[in-house]
Amino acid sequence: MTQAPWTAAAVHIDPAVDPIVRPSRPWFEREGLAWDGDHLTFAGHRVADLVAEHGAPCAFYDGARIAANIGRIRSAFKATGHPHRLYYAMKANRFGPVLQAIRQTGECGIDCCSPREVFRAIEFGFAPSEISFTGSSISERDVDLIADLGVRINVDSISMLHKIGRRAPGRRIGLRVNPQIGVGMSSALTYAGHRPSKFGIYADRFDEARRLADSYGLIVEGVHMHVGSGWLARGLETFSRAVSRLADFAQTLPHLTYVNVGGGIGVPHGPDDEPVDLALYASTITNVVRERLGSGIEVCCEPGDYLVNDAGILAAEVTMVEEKGGTLFVGLNVGFNSNPQAAHYGFRQEVVHATRGPAGPGATRCCVVGNINEVIDNFNEDTPLPDIHEGDVLVMLNAGGYGSSMVSDHCMRETARDVLVR
Repeated sequence: MTQAPWTAAAVHIDPAVDPIVRPSRPWFEREGLAWDGDHLTFAGHRVADLVAEHGAPCAFYDGARIAANIGRIRSAFKATGHPHRLYYAMKANRFGPVLQAIRQTGECGIDCCSPREVFRAIEFGFAPSEISFTGSSISERDVDLIADLGVRINVDSISMLHKIGRRAPGRRIGLRVNPQIGVGMSSALTYAGHRPSKFGIYADRFDEARRLADSYGLIVEGVHMHVGSGWLARGLETFSRAVSRLADFAQTLPHLTYVNVGGGIGVPHGPDDEPVDLALYASTITNVVRERLGSGIEVCCEPGDYLVNDAGILAAEVTMVEEKGGTLFVGLNVGFNSNPQAAHYGFRQEVVHATRGPAGPGATRCCVVGNINEVIDNFNEDTPLPDIHEGDVLVMLNAGGYGSSMVSDHCMRETARDVLVR
């Protein structure tokens, strides 16, 4: 590849004037995502070429990046020497080729939260023994569909416990608990904490849940929690306290075989975001489990966002460039119907030009918006962009999670096509 225009090789620096200044590469560049001259490349292809072939709006996924993300987490846990199991949270992205890419690694199961997700996992080659089910507000029909499939079930409520007990007495189950310690990228992504939430069995009813399980002959073999999503390095200390609290529940279970700490690890969305140290993440969890529960208790985790988000981009066509009220608005032919991360969760959406290189010092600050008739349809309200025109292609990075799995028909706008890049 040629050098990007903001590298030292491409920019003349006079050491007599400023011997210290060194141009830096964009924070997001890595293998599989980099500049080739003015062209953004993804998974070994120029994005402009991908758009020419597949059109826009289009979400592109890099199977090699997904496999690499799985490999990093597995390596971190393997280094601890503790028994562990990895599940992918399908709710992040259920696109068939993405599931196939995960299945082909042979190192990751599937976390499902509805019967249809369970059936989809089985459709794409995952054995029931590789599937963990943790749903919310479970109906009688939900239980009828999954109780006899042989998947691992984590029971989210007293109500669900009754439903499982009546239909599958003697079954092995896990109990999902709420440790009342939460951490997430925002309040919208924090599943536990001081504010009551619908998730999990609270401490004041845990003994009741154990007695109820016993009355149905259910064997409680595991505990599960999910305390929030999108958290980064600064969230690890709070997360570790939640793991310790989870161990408090687990210590009361005589048939314990696993502890599931849920998902939640996020990916950086900007230059100031510090990623989670995976070695520290894995050792923090396994140290607590080993010391409190024993070296034979399996540790499970369920990353979704971490595995697929930075493995996907969303390319869209510019349909409007116009100053309004002192702000330059750049409109796209896609909206939060295809990528709701910014609108729903408050994520910073990094947006770059597909064919004009990184935004330099003279770039214009723009508000990049979608084509949905709602005020929240903003992807990035203050992003620098090079010279921009209608018909150009912009690219949203870190768009591989919670996009196509959350598509809507709002305003009957076209949704982005999904393509796994080969």
